[in-house]
Amino acid sequence: MKKFYLLLLLAICALISACSANDKNLGNENIDSLSDSMPEPFNWVENAGGDALRNYYNMYEIEFTNFPIGILELVSEESRDIWIDSFKFGKRDLNEATILNFINEFNIPKETLVETVTKEGFYIEDFTISAKDVDIIYSNDDYLIKSYFVNNFSLFYNGEIYTPEWFYTHTSDDYVKENLPPDEVLAAFEKFKDIPFTDEARKALDEKLTSYSGKTDE
Repeated sequence: MKKFYLLLLLAICALISACSANDKNLGNENIDSLSDSMPEPFNWVENAGGDALRNYYNMYEIEFTNFPIGILELVSEESRDIWIDSFKFGKRDLNEATILNFINEFNIPKETLVETVTKEGFYIEDFTISAKDVDIIYSNDDYLIKSYFVNNFSLFYNGEIYTPEWFYTHTSDDYVKENLPPDEVLAAFEKFKDIPFTDEARKALDEKLTSYSGKTDE
């Protein structure tokens, strides 16, 4: 069973690079500078665990970004190590570390992946992909794939995924520019209550939501 248990190497990579994510965001002139406008979202010592960071940063549910041994063994050890290393320390966007990109970049046939995920002991609900998920992945339908695998804490709208981190680091004016529906933004912010933001961060988010609501009511 250990062979097929969860291999969260890419999740570890995410934790390694998460602390530098804010620095990368500051290079975009459309994004609030955390040092000037927004407090740090988490108490990095007390409550910024793996789930909190994953829910904050990741666009997709874990089964779409989790790589058990059975899937990694579909390519050579050297190839997969190079692929995993490409995501370390911000070399490549971690939201590109998906099963879809893995199978595309290594030209893995659908029947091979189906055989892998249907082996006894492979499937773990909410952590690994199933045969049904494989059908979605090989659909070549970007909209369907995103809507199916979107992280529950993110907002999927008009073919795009907006993570909690996107909402936190962007201004209410950016929400308007994206033409995000107020009711869907409100629903997304309701989910953010389950993310362990600091009190200061929650206050800042509430202010953004109030500002956005005011602009969409005009």
